[in-house]
Amino acid sequence: MQVITKRTNHIEFDGLGTHWWVELLGRDDFPSNLSEFIQSTTSLFDDTYSRFHDETLIGQLNIHKRLVNPPQELIDMFDFARKMHLATDGAFDVSVGGTLQRLGYGDTKTAQSTSPHFWNEMKCDDNEIVIPRDSAVDFGGFGKGWLLDKLAVLLEKRGYPYFLINGGGDIVLSAAQPTELGLEHPYDPTKVIGTTKIMRGALAVSSTVKRRWAIGGQTQHHIIEPLKDGATDSPVLTTYVRGKTALIADTLATVLLLRPELKKQLEKQFSVEAILVNRAQL
Repeated sequence: MQVITKRTNHIEFDGLGTHWWVELLGRDDFPSNLSEFIQSTTSLFDDTYSRFHDETLIGQLNIHKRLVNPPQELIDMFDFARKMHLATDGAFDVSVGGTLQRLGYGDTKTAQSTSPHFWNEMKCDDNEIVIPRDSAVDFGGFGKGWLLDKLAVLLEKRGYPYFLINGGGDIVLSAAQPTELGLEHPYDPTKVIGTTKIMRGALAVSSTVKRRWAIGGQTQHHIIEPLKDGATDSPVLTTYVRGKTALIADTLATVLLLRPELKKQLEKQFSVEAILVNRAQL
């Protein structure tokens, strides 16, 4: 992780494959020890749960299919993933890691297909986590949201009640009054297609436009349709979800790209507001 700039009441750095901006609202400074703490926490999260490195816990789990004495946080993450899999009729599935690798997004040595029996066969408790031999996991569908909420709690515990944390366009905000946030244009980050106001909560965006690559003469992207075992061809181009937590907003922003028909159901179930944008609307 490399610090890009640090001035007045905010810091910027790169982590988890994206650009971060952390601002302390209502202050004129950003303590250096707090800056180091935030960056080290972000770096540790990446070093622990990234799918892209063999030495991480997820890397080891994908290679060996078994992890002994897992930390409680990892157990909690799998518990959340299981609940969201059920709540979204299978649209949210962390076993898409194998499909992503097969399509060229990451190391291909653990490339597999999305496992239809993953949740029936995987085991997760205090002693070990075991996944099916034909599967690989990826936390990209909710990991950033998890970390955003974690950083928010850490800032509050350290006595900083008002802040804005922006992780590559996904935002968690705590302010003294409603703050207007722009909805970034899918094709042009210098433009917005709308705004929303948040005083305390989160805003997440997901899109099939970003994180694209070519393999075998075909363009692929990172939004995987579990039932089809490949990149989605959904008519929805981009989703924006506003919720109480970044974790829920981040997760549902991905889900609604895959299952736009679940919009009303998920908005009511998780107390979120979503905007879905089709290509024809831009």
